[in-house]
Amino acid sequence: MTKADFRRQLRAQLDQLNFQDLIARSGDLSDRFHDWVQTFGQSAHSGNAILSYYPFGTEPQVQVEPSDPAEAAKIRYQVCYPRIEDWSTRMMQPRFARRDLPGQWEEFDLPGGNKIFQPLVTQPLCPPDQIAAILVPGLGFTQSGSRLGRGAGFYDRFLAQVPAALRIGIAFEMQLVANLPSDAHDLPVDIILTESRLIETKRYSQWKIHGRIERE
Repeated sequence: MTKADFRRQLRAQLDQLNFQDLIARSGDLSDRFHDWVQTFGQSAHSGNAILSYYPFGTEPQVQVEPSDPAEAAKIRYQVCYPRIEDWSTRMMQPRFARRDLPGQWEEFDLPGGNKIFQPLVTQPLCPPDQIAAILVPGLGFTQSGSRLGRGAGFYDRFLAQVPAALRIGIAFEMQLVANLPSDAHDLPVDIILTESRLIETKRYSQWKIHGRIERE
C-alpha cells in the first residue's frame, strides 16, 4: 500500500468515531499523558516546555493543561502550541498560549476550506531549545515509532530542528498498524501514547537513562 492508500484507510476509520466516543477515548488518553508526565522531572533536558497541538477534526483531544486551576498550578512544565506563519514555507513557530483562553487564539485557513486554531502572533515565542517534549499527532503509527502524517510535512521539518526533544506520538489504538511506507525525511517518534497504553521504542530507553536521545 502507498502512503495515499494508508491515509485514505486511516481517515475513514477515524471518521467513524462519533463525538461521544472521541471524547471518551481522548479523556483516557489525557489520563495516560498525565500518568506519564509524572516522570517528566527525571529528564536532564534543560528546557521545561511541552509543545502540544490544537486538535484537527477527529484527532485525539489531549488535555495537556489540567482544567482545575489548583492542579494546573502544580505542573512543572509550560505548554506551547504551533503557529503557522506561512503555509508555503511548511514551518511552525511555537508560541505560549492557553487552550481555555479564546483571546489568545485565531483561526487559520487551511487549503481545502478547513480551519485550525493557532496562537495569535502576539503570544510569546517559545524558544526551540526550551522544548523538552513534543506531542506529535498523525494518521498512523507503528509500534517501532514510524509515523504517517497528513502529508504537509510540518512536523517532520520541525522535529529536525529540535533533535533533543522527546517525540511523543499521540494516537488512538485504531491508528496503530503493522507497517508504514517511509521516506528519508519521515522522522519517527520515541514513544506512543494511546487511550490504552504507552508504547516505548528502543530510543526511549536512552531518554529514561540519560534524559536525552542521541539522534542519528
